[in-house]
Amino acid sequence: VEASALALISVLLFSITWAYVNARRNAAIALHLSESLRQSETRFRSLFEHSPVAYLAVDQKGNILDVNPQLCDLLDYADDELLGRKLFEFIAPEARREFEFKLQMLNRYGLLEYELTLLKKSADPITVILDGRMQKHKSAPNVVHCILTNITERKRAEDKLQLAARVFTDAHDGITITDAAGTIIDANP
Repeated sequence: VEASALALISVLLFSITWAYVNARRNAAIALHLSESLRQSETRFRSLFEHSPVAYLAVDQKGNILDVNPQLCDLLDYADDELLGRKLFEFIAPEARREFEFKLQMLNRYGLLEYELTLLKKSADPITVILDGRMQKHKSAPNVVHCILTNITERKRAEDKLQLAARVFTDAHDGITITDAAGTIIDANP
């Protein structure tokens, strides 16, 4: 009986030791994974905050969930002034109806690239290209991730070129364009 009791105690001690060693190993693995996750989150947050492009995330109702500093700079708002508000509040009134239609397309196809007029805090309009992608979740609300590129200056330059082209085309006087050698390149009608 003593031999079987000693054998049982030996087995129990071995099992307890084995469980302790496994628990320590699992704790070390969990600590390593936790540290890796923290480092990954730090890298992502740094990338997010120092990205050269403006970013925002909205839910399907248009509530702003997240923004980066470049978006705040673009619109001249602090992040706490943007978070939780509706994106529609920052869209120029004349652009809202078309944007609602574009959102339907986003919900249907999962992506959107669209030229949009937004209003800065000063109410000055800016033109952006909004590139949005829907991230669908089975157990959580869908999120739309958007990159915004400010094209305001480019639009102004395009408008000036179009005006110059209209002046050239619609002028009542004859206008010719020549190269440096004096060869006529173009003439208005």
